[in-house]
Amino acid sequence: MSTYLLSFRLSSEVARWNALNEAVLLIAIGHSTWCETTSFYVFRSDHNPEELADYLASQCRLQTDETLLLINFDTRQRAVRGGVRNRAKLDGMFDTNSLSNVLAALSAL
Repeated sequence: MSTYLLSFRLSSEVARWNALNEAVLLIAIGHSTWCETTSFYVFRSDHNPEELADYLASQCRLQTDETLLLINFDTRQRAVRGGVRNRAKLDGMFDTNSLSNVLAALSAL
């Protein structure tokens, strides 16, 4: 079982946001999530990041100008679906030192 961080950018279509919300609840162990912000979830799952990202993107019919970023908090693996405006910057955030610092800060919360 791994802890996942999910961040996403969708258009304002409520039905698609609801579909993504329902999909996360289905894959989250015990249907337990933390989602107090509008586009961020923390949940646990037994699936790998690529499978989860594919499933979530399909459930909300992710468009090419929208973004879904899923990070396995435990293994530091990530999966990105949709469009990324600045891929080099995103990739740079995941070098070993940067990601370790971000995850350490999140662990302290």
